[in-house]
Amino acid sequence: MLTTPSIPSDTPASVSHLLSHHIADRKPTVLVVEDDARVSAIVCMFLRKFEFNVISAFSGSAGLQQAHEAAPDAIVLDMELPGMTGLEVCCLLKSDPQTSHTPIIFFSGRSDLAGEALAAGADAFLTKPGEVVNLPERLRQVLNKS
Repeated sequence: MLTTPSIPSDTPASVSHLLSHHIADRKPTVLVVEDDARVSAIVCMFLRKFEFNVISAFSGSAGLQQAHEAAPDAIVLDMELPGMTGLEVCCLLKSDPQTSHTPIIFFSGRSDLAGEALAAGADAFLTKPGEVVNLPERLRQVLNKS
């Protein structure tokens, strides 16, 4: 879920009104962890068109680092990554108190591993490339649920 920062009670009403509109209009940030640069660019561009802020990583270790440094609202994760699998990344993120609450959607061509992904703590599994059109709506669903 998107956490809404609170506005201090001593903030003048005119400023408070402006801040509350800015906070409500905040775009969710999504981390896309995908080793194929072309696929990553397409997914990132697609999500930006649907009003998401997007950051990317091209390996499991880079994804873990970005998840800790950027604290994204959600993560889109490929299954097959260099260095460690998406399942390993998911398990590490879900076992870490700093990132355990972050929704994870697997976006992978390995639909045969959907059950394992969900068992590892993923919130959803979409098959690429076809289900990219469902990604923005699924992200909104998991963000509203968390």
